[in-house]
Amino acid sequence: MKKFLLKAIGLCGVDNSIHPNQLIMYSTFYPFIEFGILFRPDKEGQPRYPTMDWVRKLSVAVQNYNHNNNNRIKMKLAAHLCERRVDEVLKYGDDTFIKQLIEWGFQRVQINATAVNGVDTSIFGSKSSSSSSDHSSSVDFVTNFLSVVSNNTNIEFIIQKNNETQPLWEGIIDKLNDNSSATTYNNISFLLDESKGTGVLPINGCWPSIPKSLQNLKSTCNINIGYAGGIGPLNVKDVLKNIIESKQNNNENENENENENENNNDTDTDTDTIFWIDMESKLRSIKNDKDVFDLDKCYQVIHSVCEIINTNNTNSNLVISDSSLSSSTTTLIN
Repeated sequence: MKKFLLKAIGLCGVDNSIHPNQLIMYSTFYPFIEFGILFRPDKEGQPRYPTMDWVRKLSVAVQNYNHNNNNRIKMKLAAHLCERRVDEVLKYGDDTFIKQLIEWGFQRVQINATAVNGVDTSIFGSKSSSSSSDHSSSVDFVTNFLSVVSNNTNIEFIIQKNNETQPLWEGIIDKLNDNSSATTYNNISFLLDESKGTGVLPINGCWPSIPKSLQNLKSTCNINIGYAGGIGPLNVKDVLKNIIESKQNNNENENENENENENNNDTDTDTDTIFWIDMESKLRSIKNDKDVFDLDKCYQVIHSVCEIINTNNTNSNLVISDSSLSSSTTTLIN
């Protein structure tokens, strides 16, 4: 029976309101969670955007954690790039900061190429075109991005898929589909976030379907899909249920299409589905008149996910996708 493998629970927006050692404690008991760090230089030190000094302290704590586990279980860390950190990658193909992230212990990096994240999206030109050569902008952002990706194969790159970033993600998909060496780019994933980083659920809770062009690449490039937008402790159970139902419906439709055309090789219905979820806005609280990253809310999310896995596994087929986890890991809080 097909399983839905939850690769990670992304908890984003960690900042100076939390001591790095607190993250270590959570990751020790729940190594499937992934803490997301926002890098936006123009807002460094403000809520959601930690200082570089704090990040360096986190790096030391993470390296000690990984060393103590003989690097067998590594703490999951994702860097979410905003503002000029995005420009460095897309405008100039500069991977200097990417290499620094790798040294700090980050395994994934997300390119937040939206206006709300301080990025000048005029480089994308017209949204009606997916080919970078057809954009009014002279910046070959797709080539710059793929160059950074190919030069840093030991870190995974995440691209937000939404209307605003359409020229970017469509351009990447088009190039990979046209590239005979597309399999070399097996460290790219896509995050379905139609809220564009504003923390709003999809209309009627219906998550967008995966484009056919991206579906074609999933098997050849080992692409994973993530979901974000309005997810939090109060709705994470319903969100996971909706995501799984959406994927099951898509699989049924693909099966019907496959029966109509036996030469159609684009379906992957017998393969386990790997995905992750990510959240940020719903993890904030005001405590002592300060906007803080709330670990209590993180715990509520973890507890809810573990409840689904422990009590509804026969119905949802949802499991944690991490070979390093023991079967007892998700029963600690029940």
